[in-house]
Amino acid sequence: MIYGRILKVCLVMVILIQAGRSCNDNSHQDQPTFREDSFVNNIDPSPHQLADPAAVNPWLSYHYDGQTQGRTLGGKRDSEENQQDIENRAVFSVFPPRLFGNGNIGNPFNFNPRSLFGRGATSAVFPYDSCSSPNGVMGICATAGICNQLSGTASGSCAFGSVCCINVATNCGGTVSLNNTYWQSPTNGISSSTTSCALTIKLDTKLAEQKRPICQVRLNFMQFTISQPDAQSLCTNGDYFDVGGQTNKVPTICGDNEGQHMYLNVPSSATNPTDLELAFTFGPTAATRVWNILISMLPCDATYLAPVDCLQYFPARSGRVRSFNWRDVAGAATRQLANQDYSICFRRASSNTGRLCFTTCAVTSGQRPFSLSVARDRLPNTFVSQGISTDCNNDFLVIPGGFDPTNPNPNPPVNDMAFDRFCGERLNPQPLVEASVTVCTSVTPFRISYRTNGDETTTPTTDIAGNGNRGFCLNFQQ
Repeated sequence: MIYGRILKVCLVMVILIQAGRSCNDNSHQDQPTFREDSFVNNIDPSPHQLADPAAVNPWLSYHYDGQTQGRTLGGKRDSEENQQDIENRAVFSVFPPRLFGNGNIGNPFNFNPRSLFGRGATSAVFPYDSCSSPNGVMGICATAGICNQLSGTASGSCAFGSVCCINVATNCGGTVSLNNTYWQSPTNGISSSTTSCALTIKLDTKLAEQKRPICQVRLNFMQFTISQPDAQSLCTNGDYFDVGGQTNKVPTICGDNEGQHMYLNVPSSATNPTDLELAFTFGPTAATRVWNILISMLPCDATYLAPVDCLQYFPARSGRVRSFNWRDVAGAATRQLANQDYSICFRRASSNTGRLCFTTCAVTSGQRPFSLSVARDRLPNTFVSQGISTDCNNDFLVIPGGFDPTNPNPNPPVNDMAFDRFCGERLNPQPLVEASVTVCTSVTPFRISYRTNGDETTTPTTDIAGNGNRGFCLNFQQ
């Protein structure tokens, strides 16, 4: 009998070695190519990207870019260990728990096959790890049977015959607990009698599909169109979207927010299970209402979490940042939202020399890419330094220590010094200059803050009649 047991152990070891070789042979095929210009990396998508979201999502569990996603690789050794982790997860996903249980094969040798693979051998590629379908849609790895039970759609494959299961919720009042779930507006539309539509996100490590404690949820607004704010730029008198259950401050938003994102902070789901609620409330006015929100659950030990007090986070070296409801469209409607107050953070690249710079976006509609309420001493013929305390008191963008890097004056006068608050219709530290310039900051950690008051009609910008207070669109570059 002892020889029979030894034979079983040898057979298992041979199977494991062959499976490991199989993973190694296909390892390059499983590694997607990272594109810094992709929509999922927080850069405004082009129309063709939205129609065919083929860009790889950076939140894949098996793909982190050492420079843009916050994972620090320590050269060849760490790279090899990271590849080994991937192979370990793939190998052990193929064997059912009844074979190994807690790592012991019922034999007198108490053999633990996981010890063969060293660090990281306790996590499997499936079920429930992130994956990306061939057309770039996010999902989770699962067997075909599990995917069917989840009412998901198989698209693409994961390791050892499992599928990439795409999960979509289209109902109001439902609950989701799966990572990478898409919440889409009901396929039959929103009726005139519907006053709200909500979804609950359940975070709890007791759930089998949440293997690791969750500390953040990221919302990617793949589509987001509801009614525009009212004449005072208030959302709450019409359609609006808000969030409940998170620990960070999240503003109420409305209008057009396709391509935007939010990070929601929660206590670790291992100690404090949390129910987040996403809710649309609809006003009496008929409007187009369409949304598609990708819900990504971020583990507490992930290296790509946003700083806890940042509503938006950009890990790439360059990209575009916009205020909610900013669009490059013509028209006189006020588009900047009232009662906004949040921070936007940028991951510092390892090769950065210590400077983050902003320039205004190029526009085709004739509107201003930077248009925030002008304070009383910025009105025509009354220009004074923006550095004084009475300036930019209504709406403003804070760029800590913002300065013009092209200014050759080593000892600038008071009106040319670096300062923090920017408002009006020009992004410029010099109030007497009638043009926007590149504005840089060396203050780290890199972050900017955006604040608007409760009425966007009291102090409108004046350069374009009826076209002021549009918010901002800025390109950033480290």
